[in-house]
Amino acid sequence: MSEPIAGQLLVATPGLHDANFDRTVILVLEHSPESSLGVILTRPTNHRVTEALTNWEHAISSPAVLFSGGPVDPSAMLALGRCTPHPSTEGILPIDNDLASVDLSINSPALVAAVNELRLFGGYSGWGSGQLTDEVNAGA
Repeated sequence: MSEPIAGQLLVATPGLHDANFDRTVILVLEHSPESSLGVILTRPTNHRVTEALTNWEHAISSPAVLFSGGPVDPSAMLALGRCTPHPSTEGILPIDNDLASVDLSINSPALVAAVNELRLFGGYSGWGSGQLTDEVNAGA
């Protein structure tokens, strides 16, 4: 493999000597020659999210906790969901197949109805130009 793609899962190997990614699975959300963005899927926290997301309780995936998405900007919140979007559903940014980024600040009935599963991440993982491609090609 030479280039990561959006929607791909990456598993950190023991050869990756970075404590931020030790024993992690990363979901690639965006990849371009300039930069890459993803979230760590395997770092749940103890912070429950159901109380804060009352309109979304039907869609929150178990465990219903905030996940640590990565070391970059831990105060930034990112919501990912499995969606059945209508082409005009505002607030859904497709990533791959039915996986999408969901804008929780939009409180429309159409958006709430389109989201089937939801997970919330604090922070994200980011890589500069060519960095993620180099790590993947090195087997890290």
